Amino acid sequence: MALYKFFKIFLIGIIILFLCSARVYAASTNIVILSTHDFSPYTVTEKAIITVINNSLADVTIKKYTLSLWKYKEQDLIKQIIAIKPDIIITLGTPASELIHKRLPSIPQVFALVVDPWRRNLIGNNITGVCLKIPIVKQLEELVHVAHSKLVGIIWTKGHKEHFNRSELFYSAKKLGVRLIIKTVSNSKQLPEALQQEINYGIDGFIMVADPILFNNLLAVKYVITQGIRYQIAVMGLAACYVTHGALMALQPDYTYIGEQAARMAIARLIESTNIKIPIQYPGKYVLYINLTIAKLLHIKIPQNVKNKAVLIE
Repeated sequence: MALYKFFKIFLIGIIILFLCSARVYAASTNIVILSTHDFSPYTVTEKAIITVINNSLADVTIKKYTLSLWKYKEQDLIKQIIAIKPDIIITLGTPASELIHKRLPSIPQVFALVVDPWRRNLIGNNITGVCLKIPIVKQLEELVHVAHSKLVGIIWTKGHKEHFNRSELFYSAKKLGVRLIIKTVSNSKQLPEALQQEINYGIDGFIMVADPILFNNLLAVKYVITQGIRYQIAVMGLAACYVTHGALMALQPDYTYIGEQAARMAIARLIESTNIKIPIQYPGKYVLYINLTIAKLLHIKIPQNVKNKAVLIE
């Protein structure tokens, strides 16, 4: 069984690697791209998807839709998509992905720009994609490298915790010479108390995890950032906007690369048999953002080699 699983993963890897460099000549293919909105990062991701598909498939028709333009007319949208008879549907964003998964589950689907597909139940034999979650191990490595944190706080909800390999995180922390303080809460109202407990332990770093219950809440984000500055804690946010608002740093997925990943997964799904499941992937490339003003307030000196690879905000 282990050998069989290894063979499947190996075969999928070979297919995707082949698609990166080869143009696939196949029968006429109909692809629908349904995006939740028509602004960045949706447009950036969509452009990358179309570029890879056009460079990889010899005879393809792509039809684009934007869900936000079909408010109160979703049934008409679904009818139009069915009439096209798509071979695969690529969805961008959680609302678009949930709509297609619920209404057209028999059509193969690849999603992107979804933070937590597991929590949203965007799983199954006929659906896969690229999530927006950044592995906490990756966040921890960057935080230690930039801020030299030694005692790092993490707060998550039970639902988020269930989808993470806790032992892997502690193993990585040990290799980095870092101790972790982790609190589990039920909702954002419990965040202040949990954070204060971690502050009392003496944390000098804090990682915001991609937990939509906690850190999609603007008040919660502002509270953590404010407390970070007050208690001299290096806070790692989830995207560039967090850094603009006062987090020390953030890793943000490269949306062009996510589009390329999703496109290659869609093509692999098209040319492969339906009994091979392509696992959900994490973003394959990230952009590091650093707030130099906050770094100065926290008395953190950013090495020049780190500055050279980062987007700097002042």
